[in-house]
Amino acid sequence: MGNYLIELGGVKNGKFRRNIYTETDDNFDDTIIEFLDESNNTDVYYSIFTYADKDIENCLLHGPLYFDLDYDIENEEDFNKIVKDTLITASYLEQCFGIPEKMVQIYFSGSKGFHILVEPEVFGIEPRQNLNEQYKIIASELNKQTIYKTIDVRIYDRRRLFRFPNSINAKTGLYKVPIRQKDLRGITLKKIQEYASEPREIEWMEPTFIEKAKSEFERVLLIHRLRESKRKNKNSKVKLPTEKRELLPCVNNILEEGVAKGSRNNTSVALASSLYQSGFDQEEVISTLLAWNDETILRLEKAKSIQPQEVLIV
Repeated sequence: MGNYLIELGGVKNGKFRRNIYTETDDNFDDTIIEFLDESNNTDVYYSIFTYADKDIENCLLHGPLYFDLDYDIENEEDFNKIVKDTLITASYLEQCFGIPEKMVQIYFSGSKGFHILVEPEVFGIEPRQNLNEQYKIIASELNKQTIYKTIDVRIYDRRRLFRFPNSINAKTGLYKVPIRQKDLRGITLKKIQEYASEPREIEWMEPTFIEKAKSEFERVLLIHRLRESKRKNKNSKVKLPTEKRELLPCVNNILEEGVAKGSRNNTSVALASSLYQSGFDQEEVISTLLAWNDETILRLEKAKSIQPQEVLIV
């Protein structure tokens, strides 16, 4: 991926400062250690995304899928609520995305919530311009699965800062610490505070590509696009037919032949609109588009594997 930029932020001499950018080069670890030392390892942050260049608002982004679960914890009951939502979110990533438990990183924030991270390699995610928007869609979908809706879906801007692991939260004096799912089950508020009274180390599983995770990620984004397409159609003055019409030849061709790499997102929206206008209901549109999306991915993957010498020119 080459060297990307990462932003640092923290409190120094009583004032919060950010816009401190450093490259992810060979000296990166030393730079981070120096920065943490300067701030006494207290209230120190890093950007969840790395940036392709200094044009932060428009450049390519890369970074882990992240969730910030927050709740005003005043008693044991409040704490149990956020623990339940955290475990539900982690379980959903494991069951529906096929991600092993040890690849789902969980951190107690040192205050009133938990952070969950999954590295982008698991989904086969390359740097992309709208990664923060895609992560927000995933977070919104997973928040629907929780009981108390504690996933904060307002934090998916391009410059989001996250607290450094094993750094100190000045308000509580506790550390942001990693914690395993098995240790989170049944833990009390008092126990988590004792656990976070000192730094902790957990060796997470090395992230590797998981086909199911990629497929589920793409499926959630596709369904979101279909819903948005239907919403726009409802708000438009176009009157949708009550009976099915024959699909246009160009639409049939796209469904049968797929599309070139890079045009799948825009084409899926156009297809959804065509299907709706041809009388397909929502369930039929979604099932048709999901099947088309899977088939298109297979065609693109197959095309990658074809070597030039295998192509015959006649």
